Amino acid sequence: MNHTPLMSQYFKIKERFKSYILFFQVGDFFEMFHDDAILVSKLLGLTLTEKNSNPMCGIPINNKDIYVQKIIDLDYKVVICSQINTNDNSKLINRDVTEIITKGTIKNTDIHNRFILSMVFDINIYHIVYYDISTNECYQDSISIDNIMTKLLQIKPVEIITNNDTLLNSHIMKILNSINFKNVSIVEIDNIHGIKKDYPVLILKKYLYNNKVTLDQLDILDNKGEMYMKMNPNTLLNLNLEELIKILNNTQTRMGYRILYKNILNPLNNYNMIKIQLNNTKFFYEYKDINKLKINIQDLRKIVNNIKNEKDLKILSNNLNYSIKFIESIQDLPHYFILKFQKCNNLPIIQLINTNINDSYEYNNQIINKLSKDLDDILIAMDSYSQGKVKNNNLIGFFIETKVTQNVPNDYILKQGMVNCKRYTSPTLLKLETDFNNIKEQIDIHKKNIFN
Repeated sequence: MNHTPLMSQYFKIKERFKSYILFFQVGDFFEMFHDDAILVSKLLGLTLTEKNSNPMCGIPINNKDIYVQKIIDLDYKVVICSQINTNDNSKLINRDVTEIITKGTIKNTDIHNRFILSMVFDINIYHIVYYDISTNECYQDSISIDNIMTKLLQIKPVEIITNNDTLLNSHIMKILNSINFKNVSIVEIDNIHGIKKDYPVLILKKYLYNNKVTLDQLDILDNKGEMYMKMNPNTLLNLNLEELIKILNNTQTRMGYRILYKNILNPLNNYNMIKIQLNNTKFFYEYKDINKLKINIQDLRKIVNNIKNEKDLKILSNNLNYSIKFIESIQDLPHYFILKFQKCNNLPIIQLINTNINDSYEYNNQIINKLSKDLDDILIAMDSYSQGKVKNNNLIGFFIETKVTQNVPNDYILKQGMVNCKRYTSPTLLKLETDFNNIKEQIDIHKKNIFN
């Protein structure tokens, strides 16, 4: 069957990701074709259309994250194929896979952890590493064969990564079925070499690399399993601890909820740690102003791990400063908390963030706001010039879109010919676009100045 160049490009990429739903960028939309389009239109209630006998449906680029989250929650995987640039002949836009999104690699906003569990089996011992991409929490442990079921119940992984060990995978599947863990995928990674105890870290890193997850550093914490009570899996199942957590949950932050969740499912058996925990609990239980304590702190772990711009860093700074003031407002704080607080308050990162942002944020932000208004004025001028027909995208910039057969002024310059439309520029639009880009460059400079 003969395909258009665009559809040939689509099928070539789809062949590599047969079990994924492929979001294929076409202009300002992500399109899905054929079986993917039929499936997604049913799952999400999108309108199914057809072009050249190709079933298709689409979503605006700006709404991508919303739809991806819905698809992942329905136990599917997604590949994002984005437009990169144009070829010299401008007939076909280059596209490539930029994101591979699964239950474990999506940056989620859930209150719970979503752990990817990497594991190998070595003489009655499971060496494991489990990692949450959203909070950057990463733990390692070595678990006996008798306790692996309990560990799975405690961490509730959304994905399990192994080293292509058939016996291991068969055993894990039996365990997952026995504890009614549904829709947990097992992924096999080949060609891992080294010391077997190090395999879980190597497997995890390779999996993240294969899924185009940028990993600057993996800070792995030892879970210190000897500090926690060894619990029978039937105990965990029969005690219905999830319901107990709901009853006990009076936490005011997502971080507090995750700590409560972890502590209930992993009871301490270390005397000194239990004593500290009881003393801390007693302090707050007897604290006379406990009902006045309101903690308006966002999810710091997820903020730190998802910083994209100066606005995110300002949010982090505000939350850190609020946390410090909150702790300082509590009188007669237990010694354990004071030590923890002093360590945090003296961290160079907090001092650096506060110094840089407080000194330069307001000044540069005022300039950025003024320049942003100038940008708005240019956009209004563009809109007025073209009677509302000016559009833009990352590939060709600003353009005036017309119908294929429409007559245009003599000074219009063709930028891109499409099947259903033509895209032009003009001397006036080029001047406005140049002014627009110059102001954007100035905004970027002042954004950088915030941190210099």
